[in-house]
Amino acid sequence: MIHRVVPKRIREKYRFQYRRFFFDKIFGDKERSKEAITISNYNITLPESELKQFFKFVKNGSFQKFFTVYTTDPYMESRGQRSTWLTKEFVRRDFPVLFFYWRWNKNEEIKRSQDPKVLSAPIDEFTRIEKHLFSLSSNQLKKVFLIEFPDSFLFEKVNIANLNSFVTVYDCIDDWEEFARAGQAVWYDPAVERYLVHNVDLVIATNLIIAERLKKMGAEYTPIIPNGVDINSMQNKMRYSKIIQKGTLTIGYFGHLSESWFDWDLLFRTASKRNDWVFHIIGYGEPSWLKFPENIKFWGKIEHRDLSSYAQSWDVAIIPFKKGRLTQAVDPIKLYEYLSLGLPVVSTNMPQLRRTPGVFISDRESFEET
Repeated sequence: MIHRVVPKRIREKYRFQYRRFFFDKIFGDKERSKEAITISNYNITLPESELKQFFKFVKNGSFQKFFTVYTTDPYMESRGQRSTWLTKEFVRRDFPVLFFYWRWNKNEEIKRSQDPKVLSAPIDEFTRIEKHLFSLSSNQLKKVFLIEFPDSFLFEKVNIANLNSFVTVYDCIDDWEEFARAGQAVWYDPAVERYLVHNVDLVIATNLIIAERLKKMGAEYTPIIPNGVDINSMQNKMRYSKIIQKGTLTIGYFGHLSESWFDWDLLFRTASKRNDWVFHIIGYGEPSWLKFPENIKFWGKIEHRDLSSYAQSWDVAIIPFKKGRLTQAVDPIKLYEYLSLGLPVVSTNMPQLRRTPGVFISDRESFEET
């Protein structure tokens, strides 16, 4: 594979553009955006001694593989993200991980990992850490650089990783171009993603639609690796029994609630047709205009570890997403979490879910009949 050197004018164009408001522009999460504003008179950084200790631990250990994960969310099981589940599996297999995540600003407290095999660091610390990362060498150690979103900062870094014997991987978890069209990823530029596709060793997609799009960008081989979840993680986290209102049918949803993909009109219409049913909605990012009828109970954002305490009283879980390329290209992690709780799932039409046992596909007109 030929690894290209990006022109300086392009590097400068994308290096800082849009990055400050990256996360709230993707997800429209005003609540988290407000929480992220931390007042401080100094930058919060990882101590140099901590960095040296971690890389010494990796170099002197008898590890076979070492992973660098470059993603959006911090390493927190409470967020339930693909990058977290992958990292937990890497650790289970005795592979240490350097986990880079997005933070809002340098004054925000660093989300540290409690696992000695995981060094959690914000992306803005990358430049300081890379001297340790790219000088890491061991005859037996296979190094992998796993990228989950096409950040323009990686124009230079992906090639440096290639030159330092890393296996570079672009794990495309969403159709970022469709997120941009929906106004949820204004930072996105196809040139950045195309550059990654042509300069990494391996490109992975979460479903067929994304794989086909990446192939059009030039990806020669794109294996499909869907999302998943530790099947014991949800049941084992039931800390208490939450008493909730039940109906002749008790229905639940947890996850993000953006208007870009969540079909609020479908939910409200179904609730109005069946006022004997009770709907429990858990999540964040909901539109401000909402006024819930009596049989829709909105709980807001609930810790991931507490979801099973609510969901144990549900009869069925739903995924009421709007029709469009944005939702056609997603592989909802919530689906696997629902199924791990033993819940049947009713979803609007997403082709990638049709062959999944326990999932019932419906259209908008007959959603309540399914």
